[in-house]
Amino acid sequence: MASKALSLPPAGLTKAELIMRKLMKQWQKDPKTSVAKVMEELTLAYPTTPQAFEWASLTAVFIDNNKPAGLTYAQKLVALRPDYAPTYNSLGNLYLGMGQMEQARVAFENQLRLAPKEANVYDSMGEYYLTVKDYAKSAEFYDQAVALSMEGSKGGVAKARALMKQ
Repeated sequence: MASKALSLPPAGLTKAELIMRKLMKQWQKDPKTSVAKVMEELTLAYPTTPQAFEWASLTAVFIDNNKPAGLTYAQKLVALRPDYAPTYNSLGNLYLGMGQMEQARVAFENQLRLAPKEANVYDSMGEYYLTVKDYAKSAEFYDQAVALSMEGSKGGVAKARALMKQ
């Protein structure tokens, strides 16, 4: 797929496309190459474009496994777009994974405030409450995720209820 994208002539590409082209070339040479420098270049080129920071955050976490960098980019994204609910889920999960429970709860609550009909936030709140060992609240939130058609949350409900019985 990268070969097809790289076969396009660079003339006429946007700056963002040229930056991403550079990353694809690096990946062709070394599939394990870090995306950090390219994402830094992207965010510097587009300092007021939320999508640049979203992409940088996601790639930092999921490609480079660099949670602190992902967190920094997500925080910058929130500063640019405080009304963009998915970022709060990313922030909440990053904080949760880093053991920063109060920040995780606040991030998930912000997402819930902005997107109360999204199943994913209820699943995330279920995970948060499971982690802090409030199993009743965990089951409640997982139940809401299931009610909103997130079938994968059934496992969380079962786990929370089993832990309540212990």
